[in-house]
Amino acid sequence: MGYRYVHLDDLLQINRVEFPYEFRAGLTYRQAIQTYLDYQPWSDLGIDLALGAPCDDVSGPYGLMFLPDSLMKELQHATIDGQLLCAKPQQILMPMTDSLAGGAAANPLILFGILLLLQLVLAWKGQSVGPNWLDRAIVLLAGLIGVLVVFLWFFTDHKATIWNWNILWANPIHLVFLILAKRFRKFAKYYAAALVGVLILSLGLYPFLPQTFHPAVFVLIGMLIIAFVRYYRRSNFTQYKVSTL
Repeated sequence: MGYRYVHLDDLLQINRVEFPYEFRAGLTYRQAIQTYLDYQPWSDLGIDLALGAPCDDVSGPYGLMFLPDSLMKELQHATIDGQLLCAKPQQILMPMTDSLAGGAAANPLILFGILLLLQLVLAWKGQSVGPNWLDRAIVLLAGLIGVLVVFLWFFTDHKATIWNWNILWANPIHLVFLILAKRFRKFAKYYAAALVGVLILSLGLYPFLPQTFHPAVFVLIGMLIIAFVRYYRRSNFTQYKVSTL
């Protein structure tokens, strides 16, 4: 077949190997990957941000063979002309006995939750209605993640990274907003108001989206709502102050 893409149906027509092993039905690709990420919370977050809606499709026959353990089980039970294709598996490396659990900093959900509380404290104690350094930082982070989402979606050949609904909150336009917000008050006001609406709508419509989000994303969305509300308030405050001079 060379290096050309081969459709599964065409490959099965010339295939003599039978794969009788049956995996649990109804498992999505994202759920299958999760098995390898339970003790890697930051990798779990990064992969969930990078992978789009296709990874939430239910895997069909042979769909899980991209995973090493799944491929091993398939080959272990595979037959050709009634005979086992492979010999019994042999253990080469000893299993790990050390705990892989980390502290609070190793869990993005806990870390972002602490930052959300800090953001609320800074917003409550701050004398200015404008955004603080943490508000700017979270908008910057969302913008950089948006650059990654757009790059993987439109500028790579990865089929698993298209239709990534994280674009609803992680958008590269946030970076343009940070540059122009201080100078163009009206633009900042309308963009901030629109983003607050989009973020709240995204939370409300989340059960109907064809993609699941990492739990830490909801904390990031909450931080973004606070940040853009403060940007909107600063624009209103500035306009009111100028109009009364």
